Amino acid sequence: MIDFKAEMERFKPIMEIDELEDSIKTYDMEDMIDILKYLSEENAKN
Repeated sequence: MIDFKAEMERFKPIMEIDELEDSIKTYDMEDMIDILKYLSEENAKN
């Protein structure tokens, strides 16, 4: 049987929620910038 109290004592989160949110937002912006650069380059070729 699982001892939930023991499991919770061993549990350690990898990142705090605030850090995770900041990390995701940063990558989203980088992705959008990459897409805009690609579209701009494709438009310049045509």
